[in-house]
Amino acid sequence: MKLSSLKNVGEKREKEFNKLGIFEAEDLIKLFPRDYLDLTERSSLKDAYHNDVLLVSCEVTRLAPVNFSSHKKIVRAFCSQGGFTFTAVWFNQPYVAQKLKAGEYLFYGRVQNKFGQISMVNPTFEPLDKNYRLKGILPVYPLKGKLTQKIVRDAIKEALSKVNIVTCHLGNGSSLAAIKNGEVVDTSMGLTPLAGMVMGTRCGDIDTAAVLSLMESEKMSPAEMDKMLNKQSGLQGLTGVNGGD
Repeated sequence: MKLSSLKNVGEKREKEFNKLGIFEAEDLIKLFPRDYLDLTERSSLKDAYHNDVLLVSCEVTRLAPVNFSSHKKIVRAFCSQGGFTFTAVWFNQPYVAQKLKAGEYLFYGRVQNKFGQISMVNPTFEPLDKNYRLKGILPVYPLKGKLTQKIVRDAIKEALSKVNIVTCHLGNGSSLAAIKNGEVVDTSMGLTPLAGMVMGTRCGDIDTAAVLSLMESEKMSPAEMDKMLNKQSGLQGLTGVNGGD
């Protein structure tokens, strides 16, 4: 599938993706994150250190007039978090003044703590009652040119919804999933973790008659058979090496 078939991927943006080695929509699926952002917990600015990168909830009480006098266009918001006051500052982003107004927000960004004066510099933000992006675990992708994390995440999300792929989860526990148009249509998993592929210590799918035959010939109890199938089979049973080692 061509990159240009994705929403918001025009000719110029396609060239930016090409710099990352991405030429087809399928290539986006193979672009793995270089890191992750943990946005599951909100922090208190009162206890923040200089250069901490935090997610905070706060109230924007007022905005200062945009300063156009210097070579840097500065937007400054005065904020409060549980009675603790601080400022948020954006450099060369005058459009922020049009998007921000008094109210409750989530800010994510770097903290500056100089001489006891707390500020956040160029934070990403969204209204607290419209918390769609700044939550959960977010992937951080390599970037080139004018690509942003949002652009790449949106492109990957759309690509996942349109291409047909088979995903492989390989580890001490392993599984396969067939994905069509962003929806899982089949999987190797079953009722319990024992089903499916050969794993570190689990046998995976097995002929039921083989289990019954083993129990009879080796005089094994159900508990002993359960231990063998889950703890002593798989790669360990085949090679003598624990898959988790």
